[in-house]
This record gives sequence, C-alpha cells and structure tokens, in this order.
Amino acid sequence: MTPCLRNALAALLLIPTLAAAQTPSSPPAATDFQSALQVSLEASRDSRRGVQLHVDGVRIAGLVREIHADAVVLSNREFERIVVRRDRISAVEGN
Repeated sequence: MTPCLRNALAALLLIPTLAAAQTPSSPPAATDFQSALQVSLEASRDSRRGVQLHVDGVRIAGLVREIHADAVVLSNREFERIVVRRDRISAVEGN
C-alpha cells in the first residue's frame, strides 16, 4: 500500500469522527419535559391559576400549592391536599 493511499484511507476514516464531534448533542427529552413542567408548575403557583395534570390517563385539576423534587402538591374544591408524583405526570395543562 502506498503512503498516498494510506493517508487517503486514514482521512476517510476520520471524517465521520470529526463530523460527530462537531454535531451538538441535544439533551434528553426527559430533561426538556422536566424543565417545561417546572416552568408550568411555577407559573401556576405564582399566578394562582389552576392546572390539569395528566397522570396515568387521569386528569387531576387543582391549584399548585407546593413543588418538590419528586412530588407536586395541589388543592381543589373537593380535596385540600393532593400529592402527585412528578415521574407519573405525562402532561400539564394551564393558562
């Protein structure tokens, strides 16, 4: 194998590596959802407007009272305290 051919093959092998190194990696979708969820929950709590959380196919409506790392505390007309695990929330609706 000639040195010229060896250099060409080495360059071809490096091109995908260099391209992958320059492509910005996007954060995982879970992180995006968790940050969007956090913003929505804080907005609801601060504005004292209600939200609807979708938890395992069930809607839970209420006002956000407390936000914890692993849970959200709501209240509504029917119940004074509703504790929902954050990892079970699949969607949030609010104004």
